[in-house]
Amino acid sequence: MSAAQHSRALSLPGDPAQWPQVAGVREGDGQFALELQVPESLCWFAGHFPGTPVLPGVVQVFWAECFARQLFGRFPDEYLLRNLKFNQMVLPGAALTLTLAEDVQKGRLEFRYTQADDAVSSGAFTESGA
Repeated sequence: MSAAQHSRALSLPGDPAQWPQVAGVREGDGQFALELQVPESLCWFAGHFPGTPVLPGVVQVFWAECFARQLFGRFPDEYLLRNLKFNQMVLPGAALTLTLAEDVQKGRLEFRYTQADDAVSSGAFTESGA
């Protein structure tokens, strides 16, 4: 599937105000890279924090899980979140790259957000029995 087809195929549930804009999707070597634009009007900025909006870390994890479920076509119902790191804040208007990489043998799916090649956050979902 081409990058344009991936972008069109993504079906994000709920209110569009909770999602980033997906500018493109690249696939290769068992991984996907999504180019994301974080709208200033994103609902998650409301109240977090007044006067200095910052994207909550839990939202970054939520997005990674939702995109992984769609792009890989499978995801464990129960999982553990490992090696979670938040390196820098995500502000309104940010352009991010979300990289999702699957290791089937280890039952692990890693995610990494970067902004202009700088680490923003990262972690791994592992099957709860792995």
